[in-house]
Amino acid sequence: MRNPLGLVVALAVVSLPLLLLGDLLLGRRDVYRIYLGLEQFARRPVVFFILIALTLVNWIWNLFKFQ
Repeated sequence: MRNPLGLVVALAVVSLPLLLLGDLLLGRRDVYRIYLGLEQFARRPVVFFILIALTLVNWIWNLFKFQ
């Protein structure tokens, strides 16, 4: 089984440089605007605690998946 959080990070590692290059070449600030929107979304207490809980569940799952 693969780590679901690892898949999200892998997608970000592949796509973020391409998006940054596109912003640089086109003189836009799309990545920055997306970042600000995601930050505002994650600052909501309910969303914040859900993200923390998912991270903890993923961490625990990774600790026990090979036992």
